[in-house]
Amino acid sequence: MRSRLRLQVAFCLGVLCGLRCHGPIPSVGPHTVHPLIALDTNADSFRRTDPKDRLASSDPLGFLKMCRDHYEAAVRDYRCHFHFRERRNGELRKEEVMAVRFREKPYSVDMHWIQNANQAHRVNYVAGRWNKDGRELALIEPSGLLGLFTPGGIRLDIHGPEVRSASPRSVDEFGFKNTLDRIIEECERARHDPRYGLRRVADVRLDGRRCFVFERRLPYTPGDEAFPDRLLLIYIDREWRVPTGCLAYADDAGEVLLGSYLTTAVEFNVGLTDADF
Repeated sequence: MRSRLRLQVAFCLGVLCGLRCHGPIPSVGPHTVHPLIALDTNADSFRRTDPKDRLASSDPLGFLKMCRDHYEAAVRDYRCHFHFRERRNGELRKEEVMAVRFREKPYSVDMHWIQNANQAHRVNYVAGRWNKDGRELALIEPSGLLGLFTPGGIRLDIHGPEVRSASPRSVDEFGFKNTLDRIIEECERARHDPRYGLRRVADVRLDGRRCFVFERRLPYTPGDEAFPDRLLLIYIDREWRVPTGCLAYADDAGEVLLGSYLTTAVEFNVGLTDADF
């Protein structure tokens, strides 16, 4: 019973960190649009006054690296709502929403579901807080009936076989900087392949905030874990310079959605302490 529970909860943890269970994939329509995203109708006038525009258009990879440098220099912690929807075993699931608290040092993540909780309603991880035989652990509080059998939650090895069998990433890879790191690393690894591309394509508002939109293409093959997607739309907040949204597709046309990851209600440098995790 406990072994089965550990596997179910570990699967939930994998969802948070980039689960890729593509399977047979039906189409969901060209360029799936999320209700939080809208075209920026006043973008032309704004472009003329924003010095970041030239770099975003002429050197998109350099722009993403600049965003990462800015984040490292400016951000200590933040609160936000994280909206994600993923395709698992060929099925596009309902969007789940979590309230998240995040701190860079020590690396700390607390995630609490506020909409469509699946197997867990909370995940909590602080680097170095819990360990067993040198392995880092996260606290997972299961939802529903599972929670009745594990009062106080269950601690799992974030790099253990239960978690790694469910996801290629672990909870210590969450966050804006880790997202930028992955995008940049994948671009650099694919840049000599003729199927690779990265360009700025549009200006939108995500949850009312102005964003640059970049379109990235990778030499992706369904079922092959070498690259995570064929088409990725990256939404970079103009002011904050962080990736507040990513839409991942399996095809060039943007008809087969693999995952939607959007961040709203962000508050930076709010002074989170150990008591918040």
